Amino acid sequence: MNSEKSWDHGLKGNVDTYGNTCKPVIEKLKKQDIWEKIISIDCDTGDQFHQCMEGYRYIQNNLNADWVMLIDTDEVWDDYNLTQAISYLKRNENHDYVYRARLYTYIKSPFYRVEPEEVMAPTIFVSARRKDLGKNHRCCQEAFMQKMTTDIIPRKPIWFHHFVYVRRDFNTVLEKIRNSNGYEGNKIVDLEDWTENVWNKIPEPLEGQWRKGFHPAVHFKKHWAGIKEITLDDLPEVFHEHPHLLGELSGNL
Repeated sequence: MNSEKSWDHGLKGNVDTYGNTCKPVIEKLKKQDIWEKIISIDCDTGDQFHQCMEGYRYIQNNLNADWVMLIDTDEVWDDYNLTQAISYLKRNENHDYVYRARLYTYIKSPFYRVEPEEVMAPTIFVSARRKDLGKNHRCCQEAFMQKMTTDIIPRKPIWFHHFVYVRRDFNTVLEKIRNSNGYEGNKIVDLEDWTENVWNKIPEPLEGQWRKGFHPAVHFKKHWAGIKEITLDDLPEVFHEHPHLLGELSGNL
């Protein structure tokens, strides 16, 4: 769903502050889409929630789907966890529920992971039979929410990878912080101070910053308490098969 209308908080749906649109990226991907799975539709919506609802309605009206997967473009799944998630839906096919997963969060580089993992568990799968997506685009306020687990005993959470603040250009990181938190109504910290005392020092110890937390949204500050340096083996298979993506994802390698 592509919306170039200005949203309530000043951001255009698919246009950044530099006037760049995602359409060239979509068209490039469609040329590589030999299975014709990519559907691109223009719409005229005033916020992210209504843009997602346009997509949800399109799926309901045009595709023979049982479930809808909610995924942002900075989220990546590995084969094992995605297979386990689908298996979970088959074992627990209750269309009154929305299903959540845990996430690994990355900042500055694909090799810098927030540790310990934040407690957040976004909604990933919703039934295609619902009347709507609730009160926001990730169904975060729904009464019937359930975390997905593996079919291995003892059962473990299902995880995906969120490269939330991994960008080639640091200005787009700041833009992401302002836009995402502005849309969700979150107060953010002083970004000049955050840049100097958090971003520029990662992954070095932040002299007590870990104890206070370093998430740029005030309400979630303590959710990020440390950083662990990981290896390629810890990342989804797509980066093994296409290592050039690591360089495209981040200018900090």
